[in-house]
Amino acid sequence: MLALFRATVPWSAFERSFYAANREEIKEELLPEETFANLMEDFPIETCLRRISAVLHVERSGRAKLEERVRLMEENTLGKDVSNEMV
Repeated sequence: MLALFRATVPWSAFERSFYAANREEIKEELLPEETFANLMEDFPIETCLRRISAVLHVERSGRAKLEERVRLMEENTLGKDVSNEMV
């Protein structure tokens, strides 16, 4: 019963023939006409710079928080070492 539904031609052969027959339509559908240059014309450089600046600001604040946590951990570690030495 399974032999009735088994394909004798591999799917890759069907895909190749379909692509060969419809190459231009597929390219038009999958590759937009807009290129990077066209996109850059739509978005002024000021907008791009503002976005980059915002990302850098977020990264800077995240780094400051991380450095503060590391500093507090180091202080706690040093404080424990000093208290152990005093005993």
